[in-house]
Amino acid sequence: MNFEEFLQKVAPKVGPNGAFSLARDARITALEKILSSKLNIQKEEIDKSVDEELEKLATNILKMPPLPN
Repeated sequence: MNFEEFLQKVAPKVGPNGAFSLARDARITALEKILSSKLNIQKEEIDKSVDEELEKLATNILKMPPLPN
């Protein structure tokens, strides 16, 4: 199924933001499967790298000034 078909089927149920998030999640899952099978990378290695990136993102976001009221 291509992306346009996916949006036509899913967006009416979950909205455009939800559809884009689900498409992003599917893409990441597909990339993880390819990495695991072709490069013999273990899921634990991927999870560890994701945890490190989440930590970096959280640290940078916490440095941001608060949103105006």
